[in-house]
Amino acid sequence: MELEKNFIHKNELIASAYAQATVEDDYNLPDYKPDLMKMIDAVGEVELEETKVGSQSVFVQGKLKFSVLYRGESGEKRISSLQGEIPFREKINMDGVEELDPVTVRAEAADLGISVINSRKISLRCVLEFQAECRVMSDTGVPVAVPEGADYEVKMSDRQVLQLLENRRDVLRMRQELSLPKEKPNGSELIWSVVDFEGANFRLTSDGVEIAGTARLCLLYQGMEDAAFAWYETSTAVSGILPCRMCAQAEHYQVKICGVRPLVELREDSDGEMRLISVDLSLEVEISLWNEEEISFVEDLYSLTGELEVERKPETLEQMLIKNSGKTKVSGEMTLDELEEAMYLCSGHSRVRIRRKEIVEKGVEVEGDLTVDALYLTGDEDLPLGCARRTFPFTQILEAEGIDENSLVDLEAGVEQLQLTLSDGHHAAVRGEIQLNMMVFSREELPMIQRVEEREPDEQALQESPGMVGYIVQKGDSLWKIAKENHTTVDNLREINGLEEDAIFPGQKLLIVKSVPLP
Repeated sequence: MELEKNFIHKNELIASAYAQATVEDDYNLPDYKPDLMKMIDAVGEVELEETKVGSQSVFVQGKLKFSVLYRGESGEKRISSLQGEIPFREKINMDGVEELDPVTVRAEAADLGISVINSRKISLRCVLEFQAECRVMSDTGVPVAVPEGADYEVKMSDRQVLQLLENRRDVLRMRQELSLPKEKPNGSELIWSVVDFEGANFRLTSDGVEIAGTARLCLLYQGMEDAAFAWYETSTAVSGILPCRMCAQAEHYQVKICGVRPLVELREDSDGEMRLISVDLSLEVEISLWNEEEISFVEDLYSLTGELEVERKPETLEQMLIKNSGKTKVSGEMTLDELEEAMYLCSGHSRVRIRRKEIVEKGVEVEGDLTVDALYLTGDEDLPLGCARRTFPFTQILEAEGIDENSLVDLEAGVEQLQLTLSDGHHAAVRGEIQLNMMVFSREELPMIQRVEEREPDEQALQESPGMVGYIVQKGDSLWKIAKENHTTVDNLREINGLEEDAIFPGQKLLIVKSVPLP
């Protein structure tokens, strides 16, 4: 016999996996590029093209896209750059997944190393990091009532549960157009650009999810006439709305930025001069929306007229425990070129990574690091640009009252207010803030009733058991437990013993009278 059920929508994590892979290859400079004499900086990003799920594994195919900033041969363009890509195909072992399961993969170029073989050839080696998750939209059936006419004693229980309204991934594209200030020379070619998206803020509106932040931009470009190269750095506010039909109904939400892909172009203005800067940001976004509902479900039941065989299945119910955020300051000093004096800092590019999160008493301890790249001008005419990198570790504890080992912790990190200043010609001071956003979900596994089968009662055992007994309450007892074990009802126990409420205590004496239905 099926009980009447309500269904709770969940986005259940079925499996997850972390994997690393190394991509290596040699790359020849195109004929139109000047000879490479000295490396200055290099960056890489991973673009996934295909994800194929197999039995207990996931195959990913994509390409490592890289950019190299370098000094060219004397007599040619002193500062130049090149872009290229290396295809890859990797297998990620992932227990618990099968074909057709939905799997999302996040990939990152964790450590890009480039060495110069000769002036026309470089060698690349990069460690790729993959984080794969399989989440399945599922419905948990919660029994809320017995069929009409069923003569059962029923114990109900109340819980606050999360009801998933929507979970999806999408891309938000934001575009800004800027102009070079008057004091900067006209450009002829874009050499290098760095864009960081910082200080992300999210807000639900009637139209969808509003995402706002600051785009920090630094670009190097080929100047006109005598200007060998020039640079420009600025910050601009950007925002956009990602349409979302369930936003108006949501009580809780989570927005994750899974990737930022900038595209910067130098264009002609109305006078035909290369002074317009077009910045296109593509944000890969994951949105989750929930409501919190109170449900009353059938926790237990029995019958005075028959024997019940109850089939149960463990189900996990989730609640929103806490949504918390915190900031931790990072500061220190990074060493620039020890041989050549730095004259001016052009830009600072940063990446924050969470290395460890651990549930501790009343909170979550987070360990991670902030990696900062600094691009700077020198007084060396042959090598007017330099680059330095340093990683700064951080530790922070975010409070989460009521958290336990069964809680689910979701954590995102970002950078705010990164500042780099020259201490002297060989050192730069670094100051910034790490923004940590945390959501903690409490999880409770309950043996939920699925089906009930009724059998004829054991009349002989019922007749042989005493009709009236005295009972001393034991630790862990409840009126429900005592009534169920002694073929009576909670109402009868309260009435016979003059109890006004269900609370009882160990050592308390009760009179139990067996309930026998009339023939």
